[in-house]
Amino acid sequence: MLTVASRTKYAWKTAFPIAIKEHSKTRIVFSGNGQVLTITWGATFNQELNLQSLKKAAAKSLKSLDTAIQDALPSSFDYAQFSLINVKDDFQSDNSLFDRGDNLETLQPFIDELLREFNVKSRPGSNEPSFVDVRGKSNAKKVDDVLDRFQKISDALLLSFVLTCGVPPRAWQVLRLVFRQDGAFHRNVCVHRNGCVLITNPRAKQRDTCEFAAFWALVPKLGTALLFYLGVIRPIVISILHERSIPAHDQNIFIFARPTRRTTAFTLIPYEYTTSDLNAMLIRSDFGMETRVLRHVIIAILRQHFSHLMKASNMDDSPGDRQSQHKFNTSLYNYAPDETFQVTGVSTVDCEQQITVSYTIQQFYGLNSKIGDNLEIIHDIDRFRHQALECARLLVLNRNPGYGFGQMTPAERICKLEDLKAERPFVLRLKRKLSDDVLVQVTSALIYGQRALPLSLPPPNGYETRHPATATAIIMMALEEWSDGIYQSFADWSEIATMMNECISQAEVHASKMKEANRKAWMNFSSRVHTCAVGQPDPTPRRALCTLSMDISSPD
Repeated sequence: MLTVASRTKYAWKTAFPIAIKEHSKTRIVFSGNGQVLTITWGATFNQELNLQSLKKAAAKSLKSLDTAIQDALPSSFDYAQFSLINVKDDFQSDNSLFDRGDNLETLQPFIDELLREFNVKSRPGSNEPSFVDVRGKSNAKKVDDVLDRFQKISDALLLSFVLTCGVPPRAWQVLRLVFRQDGAFHRNVCVHRNGCVLITNPRAKQRDTCEFAAFWALVPKLGTALLFYLGVIRPIVISILHERSIPAHDQNIFIFARPTRRTTAFTLIPYEYTTSDLNAMLIRSDFGMETRVLRHVIIAILRQHFSHLMKASNMDDSPGDRQSQHKFNTSLYNYAPDETFQVTGVSTVDCEQQITVSYTIQQFYGLNSKIGDNLEIIHDIDRFRHQALECARLLVLNRNPGYGFGQMTPAERICKLEDLKAERPFVLRLKRKLSDDVLVQVTSALIYGQRALPLSLPPPNGYETRHPATATAIIMMALEEWSDGIYQSFADWSEIATMMNECISQAEVHASKMKEANRKAWMNFSSRVHTCAVGQPDPTPRRALCTLSMDISSPD
């Protein structure tokens, strides 16, 4: 007999396979230099996003967090004394790290000191946060002012987490994160190895589980601020609410809960954040769009610039599994399951791979040095050095681009060489508006050899400074071969290795200064190098070196 439930199940069973294959209407297209995204959302939303705006939004969110903390704490309170070194955690325990006895011993002195400072009499005209007035009496307006300052810290924590964590959780997931177990939902804040603050296991969107095994590593500055807020400031907020007979359930459970009462909109949940609150924060930032768009943008960046992080993990049997005579899953579930697997159901390797995604995005923003500056394109500089030297030799002979030695007499070449040595147009300099075409082409040959992949983009943070520095040395070498006005090739690199290494070091200093002080110019140079490798039908660096066998090398 057909019932409403059976009909619904049948309809869902039929529609689900079709729905899951339906393509999203969201489109993200990178510009040629890989620095601008065009985002198409639905039928009407179409907006460009410069990646520098996203980086700026992330950096400003952390700066705002620093400012909010500084403004909320008395000047005599030393926030720098708070360190993650003394905060302990058991990754396998369901107990909140803020309820551990050893951590309470660490946190309580900070709470006591902060309360003492808040109860010091205010000085007339002072803007210092305080609970008491100039007469030393408790003042409700003063307490409200402190709560308002705490609210700014809470807002900054929320925005900083979403912008800097990697691929952020969905907005509703962010707002349901807890630091104490809430019924069937485990705590989402923990301190993992080496003092790394993690957000873990958000509430799941999927139907077959209540939590999803996802992990986000926080920027060290944000991790410290979050633990300070939850461990030191939050207990003070809760005590104030209790004194005012206001329930503090949200503050006792959720990571992101408002210290102040909402006065407009959503007044039925006065101390909860809403997805509208979070989206409004993002829209006011330099990013300028909602959480769901940010998720798409970060995934697009990962696919385009860090594609190795978007490849599925290899689940084949390892050599250890084969020697143990069992399959991968048997090993994972039954043989020495690690602490991460026992808690989350995924291996430590999977956890660390997800943490790497967070670190990579943070390094892309220029916020985290844990993985080093490895977001530039990494190449073996010696691999295409011979082709780069051939390219430089040709450009010394050619004109536009080039230095035109092929159309000069020996005397003219010597004179031109002296001018080039004095002006050094092939050295990247901070005050030089446009880099030399010769340097661009030689750098391109040094990095890519024959040609870059046609669909590739320049690396998100530009090339290594050693690439143009080495190209500068190669150009110098090609010029030195004409020091007497006629062509005399060096037998090999070792003849002038010392001079070349000194030249590379000096040129790299100039390149580094330009990269640090003028990011726009550095990315423009990187874009030109990449365009040279993919955009020319017959790029100069790829032509065979046959010109040098011509009569041009003779003294006449």
